[in-house]
Amino acid sequence: MVASQRPKGVTFLAWLAIIGGIGNFLYGIYLLLPTDGGSLVSEGFGQLILCVLNIIFGIGALALKPWAWGYGMGVQVLSIIGHLINLGTLPSFYTGESIFGIAFNILIAYYLLRPNVKRVFGKA
Repeated sequence: MVASQRPKGVTFLAWLAIIGGIGNFLYGIYLLLPTDGGSLVSEGFGQLILCVLNIIFGIGALALKPWAWGYGMGVQVLSIIGHLINLGTLPSFYTGESIFGIAFNILIAYYLLRPNVKRVFGKA
């Protein structure tokens, strides 16, 4: 399928995932840096893993690879699980970020589940 047949929402999500992956990378590196209070090593490595997952999804979605749909759904589920873990373990000032993240990931999953989006990935 050529880019002109790719829904604009898929293009937007793909680039959002790639840009988000770059943000995950930068944030992950920042969290791994030692500070007066120590570093958040597990959260930093989690961000680096999300970096790789998001960039792979973005590239696959731009190319409308059939595996990218399931992969994208998996990334959303893993992100939701990560946000739920953060709600229970990180300081309270991360609560808003986690709640926003859960809502955002649910919206992306909802979009990926739409019949026209599944169809362009060969899933309908």
